[in-house]
Amino acid sequence: MYKALFIFFGAFFGGVIAWILQKLSGVLSFEAGFLSFTLVFLGSFFTLNQRLRSIQPSSSQEEQEEQKPSFSTRFSIGLGISFSFLRILAYILLVLALLALLEYKFFNLYAYMSGIFLSVLLIVVLLGISLKF
Repeated sequence: MYKALFIFFGAFFGGVIAWILQKLSGVLSFEAGFLSFTLVFLGSFFTLNQRLRSIQPSSSQEEQEEQKPSFSTRFSIGLGISFSFLRILAYILLVLALLALLEYKFFNLYAYMSGIFLSVLLIVVLLGISLKF
């Protein structure tokens, strides 16, 4: 629960700073970058998490070494993760947000990149906290 609040406050305070520096175009671009990267990351994370939970761990290391999956099996698993529904939906939302910003001439590259940077930073901090570094 605290992780969602942490990300929400990051988006909120980043948006406030973008408003102070660049008004409406800065806020819209910042939030589009922040939310689009966060959604892409969450879509990838949930798909990979679901895939890993479905794999049953083998009882011994010897069995695992004998049962190495073939290239085609690994390739199909990779494609399944890359083209998951959540990830594709997140990319569609990203493209729609970019098109809307460009159409209405609100796109600000620096604010957009700042939103992506803050999203990456918050995710890395949350992963570091959860792994207790």
